Amino acid sequence: MNAVKERVTIYDEIAPRWDEFKAKPRDLLLKPVLELLHRNWNVLDAGCGNGVPAREIAKCCCSVVCLDNSRAMLERAKKNLAGTKNAAIVFGDLRELPFEGKTFDAVACIAAFHHLDYRGRKKAAAEFRRVLKKEGRVIATLWRPEKLVGKKWALVKWGKQRRKYFFPSDKSLKKIFNDVGFRFVRVSRLGKGGDLANALLVAEGLNHGKG
Repeated sequence: MNAVKERVTIYDEIAPRWDEFKAKPRDLLLKPVLELLHRNWNVLDAGCGNGVPAREIAKCCCSVVCLDNSRAMLERAKKNLAGTKNAAIVFGDLRELPFEGKTFDAVACIAAFHHLDYRGRKKAAAEFRRVLKKEGRVIATLWRPEKLVGKKWALVKWGKQRRKYFFPSDKSLKKIFNDVGFRFVRVSRLGKGGDLANALLVAEGLNHGKG
């Protein structure tokens, strides 16, 4: 089983418990994302999980498209987004988005980008750039626990499963997004530290003539 299929299988298996555990959005991760969105924007929630964050995104934007490669998670998302008229659910992968170019004003990627290896991050960043409009914006959160500082990756236990996390440096993240055509990239800190430490990546200002 390759790494992607293994990750999808894990999320399919943990989906019921994950939905209970993540029944409410985490303000730590969601609030900074919402503050960077605009009312008239069409937003892609890339790696939407159980759809709870998308429910909040839908309240402050024109529309939100929820994408995930775990069908079990998408089933939870359908239930959590029931009645949210400006939300749509799509099965797909961050590295090969099933959308036309220049479709979205923003891509929100909450607690998902850190599951991609280097090649996956490059592909996803390029796809984000492709589906965004010229002045589009990527807003991503990545887990950065202090106890794992210095590690490139780690297997982290959740229930009976172990999920693989990657910890790219700020420099590496900036280079990946610059290389695919984002002119402005910044990475800042979220949380007070410890296991709640996260990074917030914002990339914007596209050059559609590049690459």
